[in-house]
Amino acid sequence: MTKKELADKVRAAAQKIASNNDKLETPTAAAFKYSPMLEKFPKLQETLITLMSEDFTAFVENIEWVAPRPTTFKITLKNFNSYHLIWNGTEFTARVAGTQYNLANLGEEQRAIKAIQELLITGPINPDKGSATPSQKLTAAEETPAEETPAEA
Repeated sequence: MTKKELADKVRAAAQKIASNNDKLETPTAAAFKYSPMLEKFPKLQETLITLMSEDFTAFVENIEWVAPRPTTFKITLKNFNSYHLIWNGTEFTARVAGTQYNLANLGEEQRAIKAIQELLITGPINPDKGSATPSQKLTAAEETPAEETPAEA
């Protein structure tokens, strides 16, 4: 085998691999059941990407339009926790665990991101069912530490 033949084989293999990678597309928000909501409200998708990253679809179970004025969306996570996004005319306000965060303010946006992170942490995601697995749930004995007996002097 000559250098030219070897180079041709390597080039052909690289082209084959590159063409296979083009066919493997990652799912976009349009592939999910709530895509009409994201198409109708493009700012909603931008806000979800800001709060949860471009991979928000891996964590979001459902998006519901719950109020027309002010336009309010309920974002249900795969661990069945939820938060609300409220449109105030120019920007969204997030209501997470009872606290409102004005997303136009960078500091509040960062606090909202941390609050959503806490929502995601409080209920581990099980890819099969979207809830905590039995091994992840703490029993009453694990939740409360055993009482220590005082040492006698």
